Amino acid sequence: KQKGTYYSKGQTVISGKGALSINANYKHGIDTKDYLRIRPGSFITINAVAGNCIKCEDSTEDGTGLTIEGGTLNLKTTATAGKCISADGNVTINGGYICAITTGGGQWDGDDADPKDVSGAAGVKCDGIFTMNDGELLLSSSGKGGKGINGDTKIVINGGKVRALTTGGVYSYTYGGFTYDTSPKGIKCDREIEVNGGDVMVRALGAQEGSEGIEAKEKFSISGGKVQIYSADDALNSGYSSESIAEKQKMGIDISGMKANAGQIIISGGELYAYSTSNDAIDSNGTISVTGGLAVAVGAGTPEGGFDCDNNTFVIKGGTLIGIGGSHSTPTESACSQPVVIVGSQNFTAGEDLVLKGDKQILSYKAVRTFSGANLLISSPSFIKGGSYTFGSSTISCASDKWVNGSAAGGPGGPGGNPGPGGGPGPGRP
Repeated sequence: KQKGTYYSKGQTVISGKGALSINANYKHGIDTKDYLRIRPGSFITINAVAGNCIKCEDSTEDGTGLTIEGGTLNLKTTATAGKCISADGNVTINGGYICAITTGGGQWDGDDADPKDVSGAAGVKCDGIFTMNDGELLLSSSGKGGKGINGDTKIVINGGKVRALTTGGVYSYTYGGFTYDTSPKGIKCDREIEVNGGDVMVRALGAQEGSEGIEAKEKFSISGGKVQIYSADDALNSGYSSESIAEKQKMGIDISGMKANAGQIIISGGELYAYSTSNDAIDSNGTISVTGGLAVAVGAGTPEGGFDCDNNTFVIKGGTLIGIGGSHSTPTESACSQPVVIVGSQNFTAGEDLVLKGDKQILSYKAVRTFSGANLLISSPSFIKGGSYTFGSSTISCASDKWVNGSAAGGPGGPGGNPGPGGGPGPGRP
């Protein structure tokens, strides 16, 4: 009748040297009703076949929840829609080594569920605020609809190393004439994802449809650290489209709080590399704002591209941007204060070294895929109005009277050379 192999109605602290091994054949490995703290020195191994490895039910407002200060955690669940770490409140990681592996597929939440929905497995499922300050978090999900980190409220990465790999496709279930589905995502949050530091790499290698690297339904922001994304569908996505909200409403899903085309992608610092084999690299159902940092976006051929925010505001006031794809959204002239150039009919060969220079070299970039007739979007703090520059074999010029140069109408570019999912390149580094 207990909820887990180890179950506590009170607070639980695991500390000191030693090893704890749990085989959970029924329900969860560890289940605590109050907070759970794991301190340095602990070596914990949990295998779960019918539930979550760790379940923390503490959702109090004092912000405790699950806190990992250190130690080594090897977690694996083969359960359908199983989670290695599941928290009703906050999750805070301040150190340690965590390896979280899920292999189970998705599940229909039941004919009597309200609202009716489906769910997938996840390395970490956090209903409160997920905060990563230090340590290593390695995540692998191979089942349909699986996710690395799945957050309801906010995901904050201030430091440490995060590696997320998903290889499954979309899980779907038909009920009442509607198809409910959940897609694989490396890191996904229903509201906000914030990266201030650390080293994050996401690879979403499942079937093309829905296999996205990072998705924030309201806002994604990066001010520091490094984020690298490689995916089949959108590498980085933010916001709801009007079509997706209308479909949810038809299915009886509560859409209160969902706003169409209100997503935000904000790049103010750090390094962001986004690569999609078949869709947009950086896609906002809303706005894109770049004021600093480095953003490299390599998308697929027409109509996909590097930077896409439809006809919403696209701000460029600083930072270095390189976008390669079939097309790009046009930056908003009245909102920009740094020259940006969009030029079509560009040919790139995988492995080619491309140098941007004016009077002196500004940067160099190694092409990561072959393109014929691609659109190039490029901007740099070194650009000045009226300046002329070369990028590879092309000459690009900045007008003396405007910030945005060229058009993003799209060229004849095809999809380019798609790498295989196992040995494909990363998004490239200038």
